[in-house]
Amino acid sequence: MKFLRLRNKEEYRKMLQILLNHTDTIQITVTGDEDFTEQSLYQAFDDDLIKVVQTKKWPGTIRSGPGAMSYFYPYNTKMANFLKKYNSFYKQYRENGVSFFGYTLDGIEADMAFLKGNEIIFYTIAHENEMRIDSESLARFLKGEGYIVKKY
Repeated sequence: MKFLRLRNKEEYRKMLQILLNHTDTIQITVTGDEDFTEQSLYQAFDDDLIKVVQTKKWPGTIRSGPGAMSYFYPYNTKMANFLKKYNSFYKQYRENGVSFFGYTLDGIEADMAFLKGNEIIFYTIAHENEMRIDSESLARFLKGEGYIVKKY
C-alpha cells in the first residue's frame, strides 16, 4: 500500500481522470449522523445507484460506534466530471482553533473508495487526511506522471 499526496486542485482533477482508466465503481461512505440523501451527488446520481450497504467497516476504517452507510455507483466520466466541482477529496477546517480534516462533497464528511470489480484500487480517509493506493500498477503510473507517492 502507498500514500498519495496531492499538491493542488489540478492534480486532484487529473487524478479523477486517471481513475477512469483503473476503476469502475466508486464507494462513498458516510456516518449515520450525515444525511447523504440531501447531497447534490445523491440527487444527481439517484438513478445510477448500484447498492447501499450498512456497515461498520470500509476501506481504511473500522468503526466501533454507530454504523455508516456505503453508497456504490458506477465510476464513469459523468461521475468524474461531477466530482471536479470540488477542489479535493477532503478539506481542512478549523473548530475552536484546532485544525481538522474531513468535510467533502457539500459539507459532510465522506470517505471514498474506487474499485475495479471487487478489488480496492484507491481510497480516502478524510478525517486522517490520507489517500491510499492499493494497486501497484496505479502507484507506478502516478509516479510516472509526477505525483507524490510514498510507501506506507
